[in-house]
Amino acid sequence: MIVVGCGPTGAVAANLLGLWGLRTLVVERETTPFAHTRAIAIDEDGLRVLQSVGLLEAALADMRTAIDLRFEHRGRVFLRFSLRGRARQGLPGTAFFHQPRLEQVLRDGLARFAPHVRIASGCTLVGIEQDSGGVTALIAEAGQTRRVRARFLLGCDGGSSTTRRLLGIRLLGRTLPEPWIDIQARTGRPEPADTVLGFTYVAEPARPAVDCASPLGHHRWEFRLAPGETPGEALTPDGVRRLLATRGVDARRIEIVQSWSYLFHAREAERWQASRVFLCGDAAHLMPPYAGQGLSSGLRDVASLCWKLAAVARGAPRALLASYQSERQPNLRRLTRLSLLIGAIVGVRNPALAGLRDMALRLAAGLPGARRWIADYRIKPDWICGPGLLARRRHRRSPAGHLLWQPRVRAAGGDLRLDEAIGPGWAFLSWQRPRMPRALRQTGLLREIVVQPRAGGPAACPEPCLGPPPAADCQRVVDIEDRLRRQFRRHRVRAVLVRPDRFIYGGDRDRLDDPLLLAVLRAAPRAPEREGDGPGLTSRSPCEMSAACDAPGLRGCAPAWENDT
Repeated sequence: MIVVGCGPTGAVAANLLGLWGLRTLVVERETTPFAHTRAIAIDEDGLRVLQSVGLLEAALADMRTAIDLRFEHRGRVFLRFSLRGRARQGLPGTAFFHQPRLEQVLRDGLARFAPHVRIASGCTLVGIEQDSGGVTALIAEAGQTRRVRARFLLGCDGGSSTTRRLLGIRLLGRTLPEPWIDIQARTGRPEPADTVLGFTYVAEPARPAVDCASPLGHHRWEFRLAPGETPGEALTPDGVRRLLATRGVDARRIEIVQSWSYLFHAREAERWQASRVFLCGDAAHLMPPYAGQGLSSGLRDVASLCWKLAAVARGAPRALLASYQSERQPNLRRLTRLSLLIGAIVGVRNPALAGLRDMALRLAAGLPGARRWIADYRIKPDWICGPGLLARRRHRRSPAGHLLWQPRVRAAGGDLRLDEAIGPGWAFLSWQRPRMPRALRQTGLLREIVVQPRAGGPAACPEPCLGPPPAADCQRVVDIEDRLRRQFRRHRVRAVLVRPDRFIYGGDRDRLDDPLLLAVLRAAPRAPEREGDGPGLTSRSPCEMSAACDAPGLRGCAPAWENDT
């Protein structure tokens, strides 16, 4: 496999491919991680992807998950929420991070998969050739162009994607006409881990802004320029000082790290796949930053795609890959609409309408349950699959396409998150007793997790209540938070078939013997855990169907380097 770009999306893609034992080359233009912050927030879905590659705890160590969210107008806060709880994925609903630190954690994670995952730094993609057997990337380095052969290529190279340009794929949608100024600064020493970070939407008609504290002693301000103002003037030292003064900040007392101008985009590639090449993250779609979903959307992309690539590399039908865009696109478009809506609320230009907005939002927040609904992150659309590899014949309340919730469960070894009990790969979860259909059991490829209800609460459910395992291929866990029972009850099922990306293929009332499903299961990648590395790390040898070059990198290789990656 070839991954173009080693930003967060590309680095997570490479970690996922490494997890599944695929030989992978990451082509990165820069020689070091980007030194400044572009993204600042990740949600529970993105954190769950990091959990799947065993990097959650390392990433969370420098993140902050307690957020004080405020809407401000005329110097007064008219709406305020505390975001610090867990969402349905069993993880913080949102977390703020310092992007250079996160990128370093992701790159460090790739070292676990050496030598079959490598980064080629200081290299640029300059051409793509495809045929029925694979894709050849033309990569320039130090004045030489070399050829690298692979089964598939992932373009994770950002909004100005070279991959997308070389494929001739158009970026459809619109660019919002108002320029914004981004000012990043270092304001002090790293704060304690339990610090509550403030995030303020400054909803001023004359100059909307965002005022955001960031981890590790950093801060970020963003200001929309007024008609007649130019980025060139605003980015001068005097212009930056004037903008910061509107937030009561003396620019002489902080260290300005970077300032730049940009436009907001709501755009999407007309197609995310061109035969053996796939676009992921900003290369496939761009949205305004108001909802903080840009980075998480890229991680959702590669989480949906990489296990399918691993299955196809092991013999699953290539038709499986056609589900990538169709499954991801509906969620992406819902989040883009949410981001545009928040931007419209913050960016009201008419002062009279701004006053009505303030009043309406205060009244709405006072409705029963409304504040809890926002604090529990329900304002964000659920990540639900579009049409793809899901049960085709379903009952009316089928869970197909929904994410499996992730509570903490009690297993024989103690309490842990559900994904850690399931392990990587496909799984069948049954309520109280084994219920796996014969067609699936006969494949001999699926683990069954038998979920037991809690008995009066966690304290009343000691480890012996697990009892002996019902069969050699089964494991018992106790639903100590009573959440799996609620999800099963919501969809009126007693068992679910769960994909490697934790989406539910279907429930026990759906048809679970589709020929495509059985073909995918037979080729499904299985990544056994390696002792000492945490959940989800592979000990299998690299997949020979995706064999990589044995050279340490591009530098020093012969110009005609054309190895299967």
